[in-house]
Amino acid sequence: MNKRIILDNNLPYFFRNNLIDDQIYLAQNVDGNLDSSLKISDIWNEDHYNPGEIVDGERDISGKGYTLYGYSNSNNIKIIRNTGNNSRIIGYKVEKTSDPKYTTLLDLNKNE
Repeated sequence: MNKRIILDNNLPYFFRNNLIDDQIYLAQNVDGNLDSSLKISDIWNEDHYNPGEIVDGERDISGKGYTLYGYSNSNNIKIIRNTGNNSRIIGYKVEKTSDPKYTTLLDLNKNE
């Protein structure tokens, strides 16, 4: 169980951090932008599978609510934007890049 984001990892891993809540999530790092992360979450919520780090094709995510968390380290996670709780996304910067990176938190309880 990880309470921190595992950088440079394209395989899903279990994540729980009490600064978000007490649930266990399947964390999927995303090779893309916030929209890619939202598409991964939408596929998980609607189609009940994890497509992995890269999402190809069109998928309408307009109107989908999400909570975006800013991540500095496992002890510093804060809500940046909350438009609803359908998806939980963690955004962070990596020293070597100027673009933000994202990790989608896939709720293991939603697919029961």
